[in-house]
Amino acid sequence: MRILPLTGGSAAWNMAVDEALLDADLFDRPTLRFYEWTEQALSIGTAQRVRHDLRLDRIDGSGVALVRRASGGTAIYHEHQLGISLVVQNGHRLNSPDITESYRPFGELLSSAFAGVGIDAKPLSITEARGIRSAGPVARCCLAGANPYEPFARGRKVAGFAQVRRRDHSLIHAILPIRFDSDRWASLLVSDPWTESELAGELASTVAGLDAIAVREITAGELCDAVWASFEAAGFEMEAGELSLEEKERAIKLSRDKYSQASWTYRL
Repeated sequence: MRILPLTGGSAAWNMAVDEALLDADLFDRPTLRFYEWTEQALSIGTAQRVRHDLRLDRIDGSGVALVRRASGGTAIYHEHQLGISLVVQNGHRLNSPDITESYRPFGELLSSAFAGVGIDAKPLSITEARGIRSAGPVARCCLAGANPYEPFARGRKVAGFAQVRRRDHSLIHAILPIRFDSDRWASLLVSDPWTESELAGELASTVAGLDAIAVREITAGELCDAVWASFEAAGFEMEAGELSLEEKERAIKLSRDKYSQASWTYRL
C-alpha cells in the first residue's frame, strides 16, 4: 500500500486530490493519504442544499472557504482536524461490495490507532448505529450522524466516514477532529427551528475532539504514525510515496475547473 505522508492544502485542492486518486486511468495501487487544511473551510455533501442548510451570510466574505465534496453526507467544518483517504480496488480486503461492511475494517484499524495514542475507542455496531438518528438541524452536520463501524469513545463520535464508489474501486474518507468547537460549527449552520445554542449543545453531546477524550494535546503527526502502525500490525506492506506527475496534473485541473467553481459549489 502506498502512503502519502501528511500534507496541507486548500479545501479545493484536498477534494481535487481525492478525485484524482479515484481516476480509473491513473489508479495504480491501494493508497492511504493523510492531509490537513491550510484554511478554515466548510465542505458540503455532493447532494446537499447550500442555501437551505448553511448560514451564507456568515460564510461569504468571512475567510471560510466553501467547497462541495464528491462524497455524500452533509456539512463538515474543517479546522483542527486530520483527514484520511483510503483508495482501494474492488475485491481488496478493505473494500467490501456492501457499502456498510466496507466501513468495518477501516473502523477497526482506526480504533486500533486510537489505542496507540491512549484513546479507548470502539467501532459502532450496526444495532448501535440504528439507534442514533440525527434530528432537525443536527442532520445538517455530517459528524453528528452515525454510520456503523465509526469509532466512538465515551459515547461520542471521534471519527466520521463517507465514501465515493466507482466501477472498479472506491474511496473512503475519515475525518478525525483533533479539537471540536461546537459553537463554531453551529454558527455556520441554519439552526431553525432550534436556537443556535441548542444546536451547539446537541453537537457537543454527540461529537468529541480527541483532545477532550485524551485530556492532552494530540498532534496530526502523532495520529498519522498511529494509523500507519495499525495498518502494519494488520499485515499491510506500507511504502511511503508521493503523487505521480499525472495525479498532480489531474488534481490541478480539478481544483481549478471544478472545486473552485461556484457552478459546482452552489449547484444545489
